[in-house]
Amino acid sequence: MSVAAEDRSDVRVRAVTRAANEDHFDSISLVEQRSGGTLALSVDNEIDSVLLGSPPSMDLDVAVPSDLRVADVKTDTGDVEIEGTSGALNLETDTGDGVVRSVEGAVDATTETGDLTIRSSTSVSGVETETGDAEIDVAALDGDARLETETGDVDAALAASLDARVVVRTETGDVTSGGLDFSDLESGEHRLEGTLGEGSNELTIETETGDVTLSGL
Repeated sequence: MSVAAEDRSDVRVRAVTRAANEDHFDSISLVEQRSGGTLALSVDNEIDSVLLGSPPSMDLDVAVPSDLRVADVKTDTGDVEIEGTSGALNLETDTGDGVVRSVEGAVDATTETGDLTIRSSTSVSGVETETGDAEIDVAALDGDARLETETGDVDAALAASLDARVVVRTETGDVTSGGLDFSDLESGEHRLEGTLGEGSNELTIETETGDVTLSGL
């Protein structure tokens, strides 16, 4: 799935269906629901699994006006790319990678199996992945935030203007940092704590099996 903001006044949706036969093709459909000023798009799939081959699937390519907020994007299986949308964004995937670029709002992203990448967005409110790496630009925080992985590395680029107490912990990985002017710095093989700016917010980064790399943005 891809969602991108464009210089347009309407919402454009392109759907590509993949199915092994006509019955499978007819079992999947795009559902549109409108309530007030909200548009919800979902895929209704009557066949979740098949004995041979793959169940039917639908890929969505969505273009929205640049001033239209994209609030929630959720997928069960498949990669997601979101670029240039406005407003706070919640992204959830079960199995698939998530890539977010240039969102004008706070980003919260979760995946069970897949990598997460957040670049050039206004702020990050939370990131969580069970099996996958996270590459995150942290330009600002609206409050406390957590970046968590179970099995995966975290590569976080922090803005020099960030106002946060940074707390990093990993059980079996290494913690490295470069290009950041921390005050009150305390560090060890599996941990780091330091302050950027006044430390008004707290940014917690935790991994179970993975390394954490901090760099300047």
